[in-house]
Amino acid sequence: MTEPRGLKRPIKFGGSGGLITAEGAEKVGQNLQVIVLTQLGERVMEPEVGSASKNAVLRNPNSAQARAAMNYTISKLKSGEKRAIINAKEVVAEEIDIAEDGHGVIVTIPWIFKDDAVAYIEAFNI
Repeated sequence: MTEPRGLKRPIKFGGSGGLITAEGAEKVGQNLQVIVLTQLGERVMEPEVGSASKNAVLRNPNSAQARAAMNYTISKLKSGEKRAIINAKEVVAEEIDIAEDGHGVIVTIPWIFKDDAVAYIEAFNI
């Protein structure tokens, strides 16, 4: 299997002025974040990329609608990034307090990189 490689997210410039890339497990982890943070239909050339979770989870992370959206997102994670093994039971979205605006949601995705069988965790705010 070829080593996953692409632009580092967020896009950054290196010391020589070139764009910094991410490789391997780092790139796969970034791809998982992109799937969660991209709304379905947001990418014009790839409207099937993304999930429906961001808005539903932000509105009320403890609701049945948010859980259904997360279940759909888990299926998108599994189909969208084939180099990651996702344990659906451990993917969570939890409400957190943020001083500036009162609340936010942190998503935690435990996964295993198929190339090296090492376990990773992606955790990020939405």
